[in-house]
Amino acid sequence: MKINQLRALLAVADSGNINRAADALHLTQSAVSKSIRELEAELEVPLLVRNSQGAVLTSAGRMVAARARLINAEVARTRQEIATLKGELSGRLAIGVTPVTSTSEVADAIMAFQKRHPEVILTVVEERPGRLLGMVRDGTLDFAISTDIGGEVESCALVALATFRTVIGVRPGHPALRERRLADLLHYEWLTLDPLDDEWSPFVQCFRRAGLPLPQRVVQCSSIILYTTLARRGDAIGVWSETAFHHPRFIDLMTPLALDDTLPERTVYLLCRDLELMTRTARLLLDDVRRRMAG
Repeated sequence: MKINQLRALLAVADSGNINRAADALHLTQSAVSKSIRELEAELEVPLLVRNSQGAVLTSAGRMVAARARLINAEVARTRQEIATLKGELSGRLAIGVTPVTSTSEVADAIMAFQKRHPEVILTVVEERPGRLLGMVRDGTLDFAISTDIGGEVESCALVALATFRTVIGVRPGHPALRERRLADLLHYEWLTLDPLDDEWSPFVQCFRRAGLPLPQRVVQCSSIILYTTLARRGDAIGVWSETAFHHPRFIDLMTPLALDDTLPERTVYLLCRDLELMTRTARLLLDDVRRRMAG
């Protein structure tokens, strides 16, 4: 099994077409087809099914492609580490965050890192926890800063970084400001970033731990920008992390409710494949994020 064969399979998986895969790899179509045929012969299973639209991976092909993606990412990181040992801190770094973990501490660490190491190409992806877990597993991300994943996490390291309070917030002057119990808020309109069937979401946990049903009027909005706009311009009640209220400008837009209920806390985690195999570039940024969150 050779790297060029795995890359050919990945290119076809991503493009769905051998011709487009060849263009992406700057190879001929025959060269890509030959690499995949050789890989199929070695593994003794078909990896592609060709049709009029292009090519579709078989179940075996999807399994090999998933592992090939990780292998390809690790090869790139190995080359980057060798360059680092030669005194060349460069290359690429990809990290993931959830909307809740997009805090000022993380932003400050990123800006400081960019200032110190402008030669590093940094990519930041915002996704839900479950999606970040998959991207860490397949090597797309070097690490992620995530809220609770829910359930067991396999093939990855999960390290608690910080704990924040959950806050119920509304726009200034909202009629719910007079309420003191979560039960009295059930008839209001609510917002949630997470799907309603996500039992680990802060929204669901708030009501479940209080022994209450979910409100009937709920808008699920995965865009944090639109979520914030709907909350500050309308009457919908939002579930927030206390970190949001650390920003002076945010306090002018939203007001936390003084509820008697005890709301669940949120734990922020580091999610990575293996702490020992993390590149020096990734660790430099991570160490700064951890220091700022701990402070």
